[in-house]
Amino acid sequence: MTLEHVKTFLEMGFFVAGIVVCIVSIISLKQLRILQADSLTRNQRAAAEKAIEYGDRYGSKFVPLHNAWHQGQKENKIPSYAGVVGDFSFGSLSKTEQETALLRSDDKWLSAFNELNTITDAFVHGVADEGIGYHSIGWSYCNTVETMYDTICFAYTALPVKDDGKFGISGLYRLWSSRLKASALGAKESEALETLRSRRREKEELLKELQSSSGINAIGTK
Repeated sequence: MTLEHVKTFLEMGFFVAGIVVCIVSIISLKQLRILQADSLTRNQRAAAEKAIEYGDRYGSKFVPLHNAWHQGQKENKIPSYAGVVGDFSFGSLSKTEQETALLRSDDKWLSAFNELNTITDAFVHGVADEGIGYHSIGWSYCNTVETMYDTICFAYTALPVKDDGKFGISGLYRLWSSRLKASALGAKESEALETLRSRRREKEELLKELQSSSGINAIGTK
């Protein structure tokens, strides 16, 4: 075997090896993508399951705690918060609202607040699917935060609870309440459009009746 033959065999070997490496790389890449897709699906499924779990926890654990606190407020004749939602700072409250918030922030409130904070953390940190949570408890959650606003402001001032406006109760409230407002606005727009279409149909029907009874054709029909 001459040197040329050896060189030819080596070149063929490198060529075949290159093809094999390419094939193996393509197969490995496909497998990696499959594993990534499978991992994503598993995570999404787990987050959906957690959303159902924390939505149920909201109703079975937080709501009773909140109701017990609210009942205690009524028995002690402490007025509920009826102001607006601001930036969740204690300074956003009037002096009278601040004084009332201190009275309302008792042991029963603390139990309810801690539970609400735990549920919130699950949704804002991706443990539970936020979208599913919104559809299951969004309206109730926002309504509850609005009635507890003064005490939540107090909590962020007096307790070691951090909230930068993106995470925590204030962050989830802003996200869900803006979504609720957009949904309500969309519903109103749809209702207004349907009202206009209905009036247009009524007008067209009235014109047809007038034409039929008078025998006069509308302009442009002949």
